[in-house]
Amino acid sequence: MAIFSLFRCGDGQVAKVSHGSIEIPGVKGSITAREALAILNPVVRKTSDRAVLVLITSGSDINGKGLSGRWEFVFHFPDRLAQAIYSFELIDSEFSDSPLRLRWRLSPRSDAKGHQKGLPLNFIDSPEAANRLSEIGLDWVAGDPDITLATRRLPSGEVVWVTESYGRELTVPFLEEKQLKD
Repeated sequence: MAIFSLFRCGDGQVAKVSHGSIEIPGVKGSITAREALAILNPVVRKTSDRAVLVLITSGSDINGKGLSGRWEFVFHFPDRLAQAIYSFELIDSEFSDSPLRLRWRLSPRSDAKGHQKGLPLNFIDSPEAANRLSEIGLDWVAGDPDITLATRRLPSGEVVWVTESYGRELTVPFLEEKQLKD
């Protein structure tokens, strides 16, 4: 997408905060986490080809099909000593088929250096995570109206999808069992 050439941030250490937003051409309505990441990937690669994904979270509009009009991704760029937060949102939240906008903020972050373990990019997508959460008791229809889906690294090192509903935390795997063994 030629439009993403606007995001080129140069090379070397990031010295100051930069931010912006742009409408995503041809994309409307709620999407999955993996669809959002696929849109975002060229933007991230223009900032650094050594990006480390550290967090994914949906908006509270996520539904039982795992679709959301709001996704947020946090990346660290160790080679640039920076962090970026990329947020997808519906341009007009009153309409479920509204075009999507991408907002971004790239900031210096001296502690982004090193070998932080990032999230794997071949994760279980949000529709499957939503389905698995339903299987363990999450009520997407009559349940908590403020459900979000996010990633978390457990003390064991395992990464999970996590949500909270009426004070009860529910987790499902972020990776397929066979991927955990590899």
